[in-house]
Amino acid sequence: MNLEIILVLLNLGIVAISPLLPNVVYNYFVDTYIGIILLLGIAFFSITQGYLVAVSTFIAVGALYAESHARKAKVAVSNTKTIATTNSETTLEKQLAPAENLVPNEEHPDIEVPPETQEKVTFVPKEEDATDTFKPVGESINQKTDLPTTSFSKDAEGIYLKDNLAESSLRD
Repeated sequence: MNLEIILVLLNLGIVAISPLLPNVVYNYFVDTYIGIILLLGIAFFSITQGYLVAVSTFIAVGALYAESHARKAKVAVSNTKTIATTNSETTLEKQLAPAENLVPNEEHPDIEVPPETQEKVTFVPKEEDATDTFKPVGESINQKTDLPTTSFSKDAEGIYLKDNLAESSLRD
C-alpha cells in the first residue's frame, strides 16, 4: 500500500475518533506547548508528503482542536448554569432592594414605572423628518471649477521627455 494512502487513512481515523478520545489526551497533549509544537511539526511535515496528506492532516489537527475547545465550552456553560441557578434569586433580590443610606436622613425616591399609554420610542424615521429639499452650505459650493489636466494622448510625449522619463531615441 502507498505511504500517501496510509497517511490519509490515518488522518481520517483521527478525525473519526476525536470525539471519543478521553479528556486526558486534550488536557495533557493538545492544549500544552509541547503538543502544539508537535502537532505543528506534523502538519508541516505532511506538506512534504503531498497535498492530499497535507489537507487531511490539517483537518485532523483541526478536529482535535475543535473537540478540545468544544469540551472546554461545555464545562464553562455547565459551570455558569450551576452558579446562575444557585444565586439567581438572591442576586435578583439584592439588585431590587433599596440602597442603603450613605448619610443620615437620606431619602431615596420610589421606583417610577413609565405609563403604558406612553408611545414606545423607536429609531425608525418619522414622516415629518423626511424632506427632499437641498439647502446649500454656502455660495462657494457653486464656484468650483475643473483643474487643468494633461491629456495623455496629446501632451504625454513632451512631459515624459521633459522629466527624463523617456528617451528621445525611442521616437526615431
